[in-house]
Amino acid sequence: MTIAQIACFVEAAGTGSFSKAAMHLFISQQTVSRQIRSLENELGVKLFQRRNTGVVLTEQGRLFYEVESELLRQHQTLIDRIRDSTHPDNQRLRIGLGGFSSYDEQRLAGTILSFSRENPELEVEYRVLPVNTALEWMDEGKLDLLITFQSELEKTRDLYIRPLPFGRTEIGIVISQNHPCASRRNLKFADLKDEVWGVLSPSVSLDHKLRLQQRLEHDEGLTNVRIKEYTSKSNLQIALVNGKCVTFVYEDIMNGMEDSLKFYPQPGDRELAQICMAWKMGEYTTKARNLADFMQQHLE
Repeated sequence: MTIAQIACFVEAAGTGSFSKAAMHLFISQQTVSRQIRSLENELGVKLFQRRNTGVVLTEQGRLFYEVESELLRQHQTLIDRIRDSTHPDNQRLRIGLGGFSSYDEQRLAGTILSFSRENPELEVEYRVLPVNTALEWMDEGKLDLLITFQSELEKTRDLYIRPLPFGRTEIGIVISQNHPCASRRNLKFADLKDEVWGVLSPSVSLDHKLRLQQRLEHDEGLTNVRIKEYTSKSNLQIALVNGKCVTFVYEDIMNGMEDSLKFYPQPGDRELAQICMAWKMGEYTTKARNLADFMQQHLE
């Protein structure tokens, strides 16, 4: 039984896919299949059930995963610390938070602080940044990982993305409590076709304007809708409260403003609001996974 076999097994179990495991490990799918088949032959049991949609663990596979995933994590952490002892710069972990309300930022920051306390050998720091800036910093080596909404990362191809148990924030229409439509129980896009729609500028959110345009034009058949960009979430909130615009955005924009704004969830949009951690595969992978595991335990 080798580390390579265990790594392939754990990655395939975590992703539910041999092809995704291969992509994350930078090897071929055939290599992943061969390593897992060799491991199954050595153990004398089937670890996975193969399905059209991917793979799932057998009962024996789940038992094996419970132990081996933790042993692999400890092994990778040990190797990481040995390397860090000769490369002080690697003892830093620079984290970007992008696209969140102040309430969610505080919750995430508190979890990061707890992780830092349990890993005193690491110099952990975080910054609140626009998502596009954070992605640029990752490309330039100024940032190690990013925590943001999955929809902000849909166009990225070279990042490892792991969902976090932060809860699914709904996406919906937001209007002022003083808006003439605020007395309605339900609200549709067509009801607001003559309104100005406020969006966060691309410097703040990569996908807000595109998501709104797609929903209005392709899903609702509404064209020639007026759209105005705002350079910060605070400015958008002020405009909403004052009735200067309406918007289609994550529900967390309501935090602390429930008396001034009204939220109308829209069917089918919950999945878009998954919160994720993203990083480039490489020297910070072990640290990123350890932080993701820590957040998995403390945010549930």
